[in-house]
This record gives sequence, C-alpha cells and structure tokens, in this order.
Amino acid sequence: MNGKKIVYALKGLYSLGHNSIAPILPAYLTTITSSATQIGMVPAAYQLSRTIGALFFGHISDRIGYKKSLAFAVTIALIMAFFMLGAKSITDFALVFFGIGISAGIFYISLDAMATTIHGKKGKVLSGLEIAYHTGFLLGPL
Repeated sequence: MNGKKIVYALKGLYSLGHNSIAPILPAYLTTITSSATQIGMVPAAYQLSRTIGALFFGHISDRIGYKKSLAFAVTIALIMAFFMLGAKSITDFALVFFGIGISAGIFYISLDAMATTIHGKKGKVLSGLEIAYHTGFLLGPL
C-alpha cells in the first residue's frame, strides 16, 4: 500500500471510530442524567478543545514533526479510551471528550500537513482526505 492510501485509511479510520460513538452518546448519557444541558456539555467539550487547540496544533506538528505528532495523538486517544471505560458522570465524559478533541485536532492537522508535504498535488490530496473523513463519518453510525 502506498503512502497516500495509508494516509487516507488513517483519516477514514479515525473518523469512523469517533463517529461510531458520537451518534449514540446522547442516548447513553440519558442513563446518567436527564438534563439536556449537561448532555450537551460532552460534545461541546470536544469542540472546545478542537477550536482552542487549532491555534497551537499546527505549530506543535511543525516543531516536533508529523510522525511524532501522529504518535502523540494516537497515544492520547488510547489513554482517553481507557478513561472512558471508567467514566461515570457527565463531568467524566466531558473531560474524556475534551481529551479526545485534543487528540483529534493534533491527528487531523498533522495528517493533513504530512499528506500535503509528501504529495505534489495538494488540492487533490486534501479532497481525498475529506472523502476519507466523510466516508468514516457516514459509516460510523451504521
């Protein structure tokens, strides 16, 4: 498998993992609380970390390198998956998804930067990455 296909597969796989959980999460969280505001804190924590982190993730990726950034992002995701097993409250889930947002932000930015660096046709590569992401987005709920 060539490098471009591996990059596409990684983007689709990460998206598939997140989007397999995201659609069922609100239903699961109703077993912990009935407050829609509290349930909404979990995806908000994810988006907050992605938004704030976007100011720094590109710089981190450039400074330490794409491969190290990707390894760091996957390590964070694995740690957060472990913590998710023990999450028992809305606050626990919000903190876990905040960490997952950091992981996803570093992962996506580093992967996109790496893909556009190793391949000459940047627009074509970025569109392929978007296709891989949205394929995972569509297959996740299925």
